[in-house]
Amino acid sequence: MDSIISILPDIMIYLVSGFLFIRIFSFVSTTKRTNDYQHIIVKSVIVGYILKYIGSMIPALTSVYALNILGFLGICCVLAYICARVYTSKWFYSILRLIGIQNTLNDELWVDIEGDKSVWAEIYSHETNEYYFGLVCLSENFKDNPKIVLKRYAIFKDTNDDPIKDYNNDPCKRILIDTSKCDVIKLTYSNENEIVKRELRENGKDYIIHNKEKDETK
Repeated sequence: MDSIISILPDIMIYLVSGFLFIRIFSFVSTTKRTNDYQHIIVKSVIVGYILKYIGSMIPALTSVYALNILGFLGICCVLAYICARVYTSKWFYSILRLIGIQNTLNDELWVDIEGDKSVWAEIYSHETNEYYFGLVCLSENFKDNPKIVLKRYAIFKDTNDDPIKDYNNDPCKRILIDTSKCDVIKLTYSNENEIVKRELRENGKDYIIHNKEKDETK
């Protein structure tokens, strides 16, 4: 019993530091957080132990106990942020693609859809029988059919008609759309979007050949 009590302070440090690291990493990298508290506790202790082991190699954190704890927790927060930024960076994704790993790193579909620049969406809602065209500025996290917010949007009854409402030049207007009630969502990217740039890097020759064939058939 005495041995268990003696290691409780260390377990608490593992738990707190690991929990901080996981939460900050999840927030910055848009990784889905679990509500399974038993899983969180075990995962936090494991991550905290690894962090504490790494921290024990830093001489500055082994002097005064209070400074040791505060400095260690601060380093955990900074390290979590750095790891999350690396995890979501373009070059890390490129390295994975280079070694043949094609899986997305994101739990959130709309993170993959949007890329690093805003994307225009054309949406048809079967509930209102209307078309919406606008710039995606917000999306609901970790939902199969998220609610998304459009700005600079217009509403059409038919895509060939003039808009019945047009807020393209009104910065004060937004519209919330439930994608579960939409049949089709068409996306348009700018040439500056990383998704388009990556597609051209990987399949640029195919597009050149295809466009050349189209020009020859005219």
